[in-house]
Order: sequence, then C-alpha cells, then structure tokens
Amino acid sequence: MLIILLPLILPLQAAERETITLNISAGKNLNIDWDHSKNYRLQLPDNLKGNWLLSIEQRGVDVTPILISPAGEQIITTDAAILSVGIERLAFNAAVLNGSGIKLPLKTKIISPGSLSIKLQAVDEPELYLFLRQIMTATAFLQDKDAVIPIGVKCNTGTNEFGKNPGITTRCFKAAREQYMPEYKSYITPEELDYFLADSARRQGLFSDAQRLYLPLIRQQDDIRVQALSLHGLAWTVWQSGEQKVAESFAAQAIPAYKKWLRQDPSNRGVLYQLLSVRNIGCLILHDQELLGQAEACYLGLQPDVSIANDYSTEAALIGNLGGIYYLRGEITSARAQFERVYALNTLIGYPGGQARALANIGLTEIRAGNLAAALIYYQKAVDLAPQTTVTGRTDVYRRIIANIYRRLGETQRARSIYVELESSALAKGDKQSLAYVREALALTVDREGEFELARKYYLLSLESQRDLDNTTMIVDALLALAEFETRRGELEVAGGYLLEAKQLLVNVETASIQNRAAFVMGKYAIQTNDFPVAIRYLQTAQNAYKEVGAGFVLALVNMALVDAYKGVQQFSSAEQHAKNAIQIFSTIRPENISLDLRASFSTRQRDAYEKLIDLYLDAWQQEPSAGWSRKALIWSEYARAQTLREAAAQSDSAHTLSLELQQQRRDLSDRLNALATIRLNARENQKLEKLNELNRQYEVALVMLESFDQQHLPQSKTKLMPVALDIDKLLGELAETSAVLSIYLSEHYGVLWVLAAGELKTYKLPVNKNLTTKITAVIAALRRPGGYHDVEAELSELGKALDPGLPTGVNHLRIIADGILNYLPFAALPLVDQPGKSWLSRYTLSSSPFIENANGGKEKPIWQGIRIIADPEYDQGGIQHTEKQQNADMIYPSDLGLYRLRGSAVEAKTIAKLARLNMGGQANINILSGTSATRSAVLDGAVDSTDILHFATHGIFNPEGSSLAGLALSVVDQKGQEQPWLLTAQELYHAPINSKLVVMSACDTGTGKLSAGEGLLGMVRAFLYAGVDEVVSSQWKVSDRAAVALMRDFYTGLLENNQSVSEALRQAQLNFVQSDRYSDPFYWAGFSDFHQ
Repeated sequence: MLIILLPLILPLQAAERETITLNISAGKNLNIDWDHSKNYRLQLPDNLKGNWLLSIEQRGVDVTPILISPAGEQIITTDAAILSVGIERLAFNAAVLNGSGIKLPLKTKIISPGSLSIKLQAVDEPELYLFLRQIMTATAFLQDKDAVIPIGVKCNTGTNEFGKNPGITTRCFKAAREQYMPEYKSYITPEELDYFLADSARRQGLFSDAQRLYLPLIRQQDDIRVQALSLHGLAWTVWQSGEQKVAESFAAQAIPAYKKWLRQDPSNRGVLYQLLSVRNIGCLILHDQELLGQAEACYLGLQPDVSIANDYSTEAALIGNLGGIYYLRGEITSARAQFERVYALNTLIGYPGGQARALANIGLTEIRAGNLAAALIYYQKAVDLAPQTTVTGRTDVYRRIIANIYRRLGETQRARSIYVELESSALAKGDKQSLAYVREALALTVDREGEFELARKYYLLSLESQRDLDNTTMIVDALLALAEFETRRGELEVAGGYLLEAKQLLVNVETASIQNRAAFVMGKYAIQTNDFPVAIRYLQTAQNAYKEVGAGFVLALVNMALVDAYKGVQQFSSAEQHAKNAIQIFSTIRPENISLDLRASFSTRQRDAYEKLIDLYLDAWQQEPSAGWSRKALIWSEYARAQTLREAAAQSDSAHTLSLELQQQRRDLSDRLNALATIRLNARENQKLEKLNELNRQYEVALVMLESFDQQHLPQSKTKLMPVALDIDKLLGELAETSAVLSIYLSEHYGVLWVLAAGELKTYKLPVNKNLTTKITAVIAALRRPGGYHDVEAELSELGKALDPGLPTGVNHLRIIADGILNYLPFAALPLVDQPGKSWLSRYTLSSSPFIENANGGKEKPIWQGIRIIADPEYDQGGIQHTEKQQNADMIYPSDLGLYRLRGSAVEAKTIAKLARLNMGGQANINILSGTSATRSAVLDGAVDSTDILHFATHGIFNPEGSSLAGLALSVVDQKGQEQPWLLTAQELYHAPINSKLVVMSACDTGTGKLSAGEGLLGMVRAFLYAGVDEVVSSQWKVSDRAAVALMRDFYTGLLENNQSVSEALRQAQLNFVQSDRYSDPFYWAGFSDFHQ
C-alpha cells in the first residue's frame, strides 16, 4: 500500500491535530471540505500499475508543490496550510514511488480553508517522463523567490497550456535557456532543454524543426538519457513524416541506448517503458507497410515484456494495435472485441484519453460495418471524454471524423460547418497538421457542392500546409487530390504537372493506401487524355487493391471510372458490368440504421453510379433508337428514384409500435433539436463566433442523440432495397386513355423525357445546358411576385416547348415524375405550344409523384369522414408566464424570424369547416385548432386519430440547416399560458403515426425543400409522405390571406361538394382564379401543387 501523508497544519501543532485518511480511487474525483486544524493522509490503491497524474486542485488559489519521497516515508509540506500541487497536477510512476522518489523543493503559501478536488488518473508513459522532468525543472526555479515565470508556471500545466498549446511551451523553453541557464545550470542541462524544445516541436507537428534539434543530441555521448530519448523522439518524428525506413533505423539505435541507461539505473522502470515504446515503433512500421502478419507477430512478441512491466496502459496500447491489424484485414468482429478490451482496461485505470481513443476505434468498426448512426454515437462519446485528457487536439480529431461521416452521407452543409469551426481552432492553436487535414476536407466538401474556385483554394492551402510539415507521404496525397480535381475541371496540363511531381515523390512512399490512390488518379487522368488502355491498367490495379482491403466506397468510385475507360475502347458489356458493380457496392454499403434524412443524403452519392449506367443505355439508344435501350434506361431510372421514400413506406407502421412513454422521450429530444436549430438561425449574424461555435456543438450532440434514439427504438429496414423491375407493358395496359405519365431524367450529359400514353412508350431528348438551372430559378423567383410572370414569358415559353411531348388528343391528366431542378418548376404555369395564351393548367389535371409504380394513383375518390384544421396560431410570446419566459432567454420566437399572426387563416378555417359540415354528414369528425389551442403537442396527439384530412393554415419555414428542420410554425403558448415548442418539423414527422389520407398546407414555403439527387424535394411534403399520408397539397410561396381563403374555399367545394379527386378539385380552384379578374396572375395560383405517395 502506498501512503502519502500531507499534514495541512503548522509543524509545531502537528502532534495535536486529528489525522483523516482519504482513500483515493483511480479515475474518480474526491471532493472534500477541509480546514487547517486537521492533518490529511492520502491513501492510494496498492495495485497501481503504470503512469499516473495526481491532481489536487482548489479553485482561485495560488498553488504550491508538495514533496514525494519513497513509500514508507512521510510526505511533508513546509509550513503549509494547503493541500495542492505547484503546477496543479503531479505526474508519477508507481515504480518511482518504490524507488528513489521525487524530491521537490517547496515554496509555501498560507491560505484560508476551502474545498478541494482530488483525482488520480492514468497517463501515457511519454507524457509521464515529460511531466516529471518539467516538475523538477519548475521547482528549481521555485527555489528562487522570483524566478518562477519561464518554466515554473507558464511552461507547465499551471496555465493549462501545456499539452494543449505546445507553442507556448516552446517559447518558454527558449526564454528559459536564454535567460536562466547561466544561473540554474545545476538543475537542468542545456541538452535537456534542447530535448524539451525538440519534443515540443514534434508535438506541434513541426517535424523539420524537431529533426534539426534532435540530431545534435543523438551525437553527444555525455548523457545517455538525452541520447536515448532523442533517438526515440527522432524515430517518432520521421515515422510521422512517413519516412518508415529511417524511423526504423533510429528506433534500432535507441534500443541499445535505453539498455545502457537501464544498466546504469536498473531500478528505473520508466526506462523499461520507453524501451517497450521504441520497440513498438518497429511494429508500427510493419503495420504502416500493411505487412499485417509480421506486424501481428511483432506485437505478440512484445506481450511477455508488457506482462513483466505490469503496465495496463502499455497493455491497452498493444491490444489496440492488434485491433488495428484485425481491422485492416477486414476481421471487424475481432477488431471490435480488441477495442472493447482496450476500453475496459482504460476504464479500470481511469484514463479518459484511452477510453476516448477506444470508443473512436469502435466507431471505426461501425463505419466499416455501415452502421454510421452508431459510429456517430461512439465518436460523440469520444468527444465528450476527450477534454478530460492531456492528449492534444483529440476533440478536434473526433469532430473531424464526425464531419467526415456527414460528408460521406452527402450532408455537405452539416460537414462544412464543423470543418470551418475546426479550421479556426487549428489556426488559433498553430496546429499545422490539423490545419492541413481540415483544409483538404473542406476542399472535398466545397468541391462536392460545386464551389470550384473555393475548392481549388483549399486544395492549394492543404498542399502548402503539408509542404511546411515536410511530410512526403502527405505531400503526395495532397498532390493527388489536386491532380484529381484539375482533371475533373478539364485543366489537364495543370493536373499533369501535379501528377509528375507526385510520381517523383512516390518512390519514397511505402504506404499502400497512397500507392492505391495514385493508381486511381492516374487512371482517371488517362481517361481524360483519351489513353484508355493505360487508364484500364491503372484502374484495374486500384480495383484489385481496394477489393483486398474491403474499401467499398472507393471501390464503387473505381468501378464508375472503369465504365468511362471501357466506353473509350468500345467494350460496352464491360462498361455495363462495372456500372452495375458500382450500384451493387453502393447498395451493400447503403446505411440502413440512420435517419431517413441522412439516408436521402447518401442517395445523392449512389445516384452517380446509376447515372453511369443510365447514360450508357442512352448512348446506345442514340445509336440504335429501336433496340430497347431507352426502355432499359427508364427502368434503371426508376430504381434510382426515391429509395428513401420506398424504405419509409416499408417501415410506415414502425412509429405506431412506440409506447406513449417512448413517444414522449422522442418528442423531448426533438424539442431540444428544434430549439437549437431556431436559435442558430437567429444567431448567425447576431452572436459572437465563440457563442455560435458552442451552439453548433450543442446542435451536433442533440442531432446525434435523436438519431441514436431512432436507431435503438424504431425498426430498421433489413433488406437492401432494389425495387421490383418495372413492367412497362403492364403499366401501359393499365393506364387510362385519358391519362399520361411524364418521367424526366436529368444528368450532366443527358436530359430525357419518357412519355407513357395511349399504350406506347416514347422517348424525347431534352436540351440540357448550363443555363437550365438559371432559367428555372429566374422563373420561380418571378412567379413569387405579382406581375412577375410577364418578366419571364420567354423562359416559360422555351421550357414549355422543351417539355411538351405533343400528347394524343383526349389526354387530360398528367402524372409528372420530375428530376433535379425541375422539381421546383410549377408545370401548371407552362404555356401550351399549340394554344398561345393558354397554360398546361387549361388542358390538364396535374399531379406529381416521386416514382411511376402506380400510374393511376390519385384517380380514386375516397369518402371523406373527418377533418382537423390548424389555423391562426398564437405567435405573441407576451402571454407566456414571466417566470417561464425568463428560463428561456435564448429561445427564438416566430416574431424573431419576421413571422406575423395570420388572422385571415381563422376565416379560412371557418369557411372550410362550414363546407365540411354541409357535405361530410352528421357523423363526421370536424375539429378546429386555432389560437392557443393550435400547439404542436395538440397536433401530434391528434394525428393518431382517424382524421381523413389534416389542414394547416399557418406559416411554413424552410430551414437552411437541413430539410429535416423545415417546419410549420404553431402556437408559442398553450391555453394555460405555458410556453410551448412551436416548430413542427419534418424530422418529427418522419416517424409520426399519422393516419390521414390527405394533408393540405396552404401556408407559404411548405412545398419547398432541399433538392436531393434521385430523391426529389426533401421538406414538409416528403415528410408527410414518409409518415404514410397518401396525398399532400402544398404551396411553394405565400399568397395574400384573402387569396388563400378563396382558393381553399373553391378547392374544398370541389373535393367535398362535387366529389372530385384531389387533383381535379385543385385544378378547378386554380382555373377559377385564372378566369377571375382579381387572381388571374400565376402568382396567386401556380404555387399550389398536388403530390402523391
């Protein structure tokens, strides 16, 4: 048993004081209230192994060092009335206490009684040695009455900068060497200071500076300790720079130096730990070279010495490395088991840094298994633990991986916001390595978003950072990223220059992943230079390598590149097979146990693979129009559409299985997320960066918690979705003579319109050019204002001609399956080619759908038996009880977002209710929620009832934070004056048990949303379809209250009184407006659309 006795009284009174023994447990805080009338003895566990920090802290008090001597001797402060440590924490090794001890000169200070926090936690061995040397150095200066600034405080943990901002440590060492060496050379040698300086440079990632400082130290013969440590540090430095053979050489030289040191000081177990550490470098080099069998044998060969050392932290590191071997082999279950052992060991010794790393590695196995929601949870837990460790930058590393996961899912905006924050953090810390990583990640993200100039800037900055670090491996990686980017942009001469430099450096790079990436990039470059045989050779090399390591996502990208390569040599069947391979790989790795919103984002990545195959078939169609290629392209375009919606339909009953308790838990989590989302909306320009960053972190945590809940409690799809092949002949046979289906496909190279009508399938080529998005954006912007139609008549006419297929006479109903930017287009306003001055609305009943499968959907006319109307919510927060409002100072209300109460919607509600009473019969369930009764909870609680129609007459919000946070603005206060969450979001509706057949949203912005390739518009409409609603009517923009009341009156007249279908009733209401004097402008009617499940 190790005993540390700390009498907290004046020595003359020590014998008269009561002694209290404090039992210290590893990894747990012990908080005590103490006074100087008592003595305190710290009793440590008798089974301590490895390296530890003893932290004894008192807030707001100048701290004083204590004295540690060998076990069995008292540890006494001189005239001290405080239990504390000179630099807030004391590092020691369990073996050191049994050896020579650590003797620290003391400087005392009498303070008043107070509260103490005592904690014992494990640390890495390299950290231990540095801490010990720092403490000894610090106390040398503490002997002098004033010489405490250079190292005694600021270079160590007294300012909590050490280990977090190595730049400050480096400056302190420089000052110490220049100013205090002459006077204090008896306490620390110039070589020791140079070693600390080199080690600080290495920890900052300044590898060139570190090597320059280490090299003279390995040549000196006077101090074997400095020589051994410098060889060891140099081995780590060159290994981190990617120079594995050089690292192996320095590690080999360090081993005999440590053995010589151990012979001189045989009781020093710290040297034994260092010896294990430097031997581990050899294993890591084999690991890096992906010589996995040799690396595994190397790690296993260290196990006997680890057992002798009796050090849990070293054992955990070794097991973690073995887990890494199994991970690289694709043995994910074995890898996870090792990482779980590592977590258990670090939990045993109370080392949060080790726990965080283990959780992150478990998260890595979840990523490989495709369980991205689980991975997010593990990494978020690692983020929560990371601030408790002395290891630098771990929080930022884990958050960068979280952002990488979002980027992989296609959630580029979410990823980008994290990267921008991490870039600021790296700049503030001067952390060049992290800066290089995050800038490349930002480049990839903005590249994906189409901001190419900004992407080029970040790619170049990343390369510049890697050159500063002089890391050959990462320089090649950055050069390859730039070459790939410039190749895609068509800047082949620039790309060739980057590739030439990369090839020259590759001879010094042994990392297989970089070699594989080089083959991939060179293959893509060869495609652009029309050297297709060379491209195939490079890409096949990359394909074989990625198959071996199981890199599914990259393997899919390689297969997509092979499609273009084989097209170039006219090998159609090979190109077709590689396109199908890519689709199959994406289907295999398609995440299932994540939120529907994230699944939809992932679909944008999968869509690229589908486009390769569809474009291939369309190439063949142009060469052989009658050979059936167009039909194949249509079938595969259906496979590519709205996969997430299909999955949601298969799971539509899942939320009904939630108990009321679980439903409330989910609602509470959603409340938190919604509140943070609205606060962030208002905080963008009004809050300081620090406040905004904190909001961003809180938002990330809330989002992960909600997704974690859904993963745990909601059934997930168990099959990789592949729709049943579309039977076009059967569909044409079932299609009514008066109906037609228009299916549109847009890619970078093609625009195609398939028309199914009158028993035939016809294919038309659409003009696809870079101006299409500009034209449609201009049209939508113009139609959103009265009179704007006249400003874009030419654009509308051009679009009408392109999209008018010349349908057979008698067709009066169009089902439109739009794609890409055309999802935003109000087709009803397009002019007819053969009737100038008339729109599509005048001839056709229009409806939209995400896919073809049910061509006659929406023609049935259900019997309506109930309606719930939500209108005129209370937006005035003045009615909230004062104490409640004070507790929510950061809460954002509708008024903060410029939303005002819609008094006209109350009239709308009464008008609709009157029509319902007249036409639904006496047994109908007709209910109005307005004012303070129109709360979010009332809507969700009532949605489970069998109400055929849900009608919302309130503001809609399109949230740029994400489609799942689009929402409907409801009452901020209930009838009792209690504040209520007021935003009903798409996120909540994804799994809401809604039993309605029809949802009508006459509010503004309810028909808009985020555009997702292959999925369509993601927003409130899609959310209600996810929830199982058959049909949704919504508006893309806000019209006047009177216009909305009039249009809804006419719509419900047709629906309830004239027994029309939803699409027929909406068309008639719109035609009434066209024929009126007041509302004939498309502004008043074109924004309303009918969407089918």
